[in-house]
Amino acid sequence: MRITRNGAAAGQTTTNQSGRYRIGDLAPGDYDVTVSMQGFKTAAWRGVAVSGGMETVLNATLEVGKASDTLAVLASPAPVAAPRAGGGGGRGAGVALPNSQLNVTIDGVTTQALNSNAGFFTAFTPRLDAVEEGTLSSRVQNAQAALQSDATAAQLGDLFEYKLKEAVTIHKNQSALVPIAAGEVEAERVSLWTSGGRTTRPLRAVWLKNTTGLTLDAGTFSVIDGQAFAGEGLMESLKPGERRLLSYAMDSGLIVDAKSAGSPTRITQVKVNRGVLIQQAEDRQTMTYNVRNEDTEPRTLVIEHPVRAGWTLGGTVTPVETTATWYRFRVVVAPKTTATMAVEEVHPIEAQYGISTLTDDTVTMLVRAQVMPDGLEASLREVLTRKAEIARLTAEMTARQTELDTIARDQQRVRQNMQALKGSREERDLLQRYVRQLGEQENRLEVVRVELEKLTATRTRAMTDLATFIEAVKG
Repeated sequence: MRITRNGAAAGQTTTNQSGRYRIGDLAPGDYDVTVSMQGFKTAAWRGVAVSGGMETVLNATLEVGKASDTLAVLASPAPVAAPRAGGGGGRGAGVALPNSQLNVTIDGVTTQALNSNAGFFTAFTPRLDAVEEGTLSSRVQNAQAALQSDATAAQLGDLFEYKLKEAVTIHKNQSALVPIAAGEVEAERVSLWTSGGRTTRPLRAVWLKNTTGLTLDAGTFSVIDGQAFAGEGLMESLKPGERRLLSYAMDSGLIVDAKSAGSPTRITQVKVNRGVLIQQAEDRQTMTYNVRNEDTEPRTLVIEHPVRAGWTLGGTVTPVETTATWYRFRVVVAPKTTATMAVEEVHPIEAQYGISTLTDDTVTMLVRAQVMPDGLEASLREVLTRKAEIARLTAEMTARQTELDTIARDQQRVRQNMQALKGSREERDLLQRYVRQLGEQENRLEVVRVELEKLTATRTRAMTDLATFIEAVKG
């Protein structure tokens, strides 16, 4: 803003961010005022009266200097800050354009439209006082009709970018949703039920494969079925050729009831290796899914069953897809009927026993399982017989050692009594009896020691033979 009086400069200032200004220390009189800004028409006033001791208020409104702006819109994986224009005559605004238009083909017929975040774009939208002919919408319609992309995509390491092929013209007081990718993708209409959820109602979903050749960014999507809004949801980034289940609404036509049942541990195999008996067994668990279709049309239900560490699938049911965390099974349910699918899982268990430590109960359990190789039961029974003989020898050795210890304690007592005698006639008789007793005990000690030595040698041979026999057991 510039003020002159009689052709001479009297003052100059600029507005703040709110458009306010103030010029002080002016002498009373008439002044010429000029307000200018780049890109806008200049406003001028002549003969503005300023009185002493009073404040003169002058508001200025600038007109835009041209009718329209044509701007190039570049894509980026994240929002970009829009430029802003200051001043009282016009403002700039950032417009986020996050959606791309995709046609979803179900059962060979294009029946749904899917809006997916494919990148964020920011355009500068000035407020203009005139309209330039030519619209963005015509370009959008042409692109959608031709099912061609309005942008080219490029991979940037783990990221990606889109670049529009043409500049975009936006009219005054308007914003635009720029279509980034338009093309048909493969999709199948299904219902989705995830095991472990708290509801018996599955979700409506599309099993979508990205056949556009472009990476689709994460974001929201909407599903149009039969020209009607069917639901919306969220999706993660989808690479070209990647397949994904996308749920978008509750399915009120299906009810799923899941019941789990386990079975006792079953021994599957018994084998022997170098004196070690290896028992292989397995736990089995069955999850039964009962699906009721209350609709008048057949439904395809995808059941997500969790993948558990250490468990493998058994039975005859095969998943149509397996991920790191889910088995996905397909169940087709006719109208007004109930379908049942049982998923059987097996958890293998391995236990090892030293043959020398086997008991009668363990061998009996293994025999009842009817999985032992031929001849192994007889070998194990022979091991038990030899162990019993060794146990008998050990018990006899313990008895002989106990007898030796008892005689030794008794002899010590007798000798102490003999030392206490004084030599009288009665004591001499008692002393003779003690001597006879000691003699008899010494004779018994000699016999017991010989028997203990024989028992020890016999047991040692039996244990050696048992170890050799166990080492030779095969199965």
